[in-house]
Amino acid sequence: MHDLAARLLPSPLQVETLTLEDHGLTLDVKVPTPTAPCPTCAQSATRVHSDDRRTLADLPWATLPVRLSLQVRRFFCDTPSCRRQTFTERVPTVARPYAHTTTRASQAQCDTGLVLGGAAGPAGQPPNRAAPRPWLPARAGTSATRDRH
Repeated sequence: MHDLAARLLPSPLQVETLTLEDHGLTLDVKVPTPTAPCPTCAQSATRVHSDDRRTLADLPWATLPVRLSLQVRRFFCDTPSCRRQTFTERVPTVARPYAHTTTRASQAQCDTGLVLGGAAGPAGQPPNRAAPRPWLPARAGTSATRDRH
């Protein structure tokens, strides 16, 4: 099952555990590489300061909602000329910094907003929320907000 999960996830993630719950599927994932580049000086860092978890909404599997619990590490930057002492590893193929959805889920939401024209309903009425992909993770106004960026 973990091999299948690995094929369905964006690289370079590695599945640690997979939990099926009433509200969906949660995958505990991590980046298996031992180093990360400093976002300021781009030098490779190896010393880990600590780690934390980020929860990201991902594309559903069939109609089952998927959450990724991504382990991210904080590294020390040991480059003397770099002003940054520590940094959290970034995984741009998975999610933007501070995002709550994966890159591919955000793109699907944006595509849906563009298909719908990004237009609200008539004046004084709520927008038409009928979307061709109602199973995508979203909050009210998500597509319209993404379309502007």
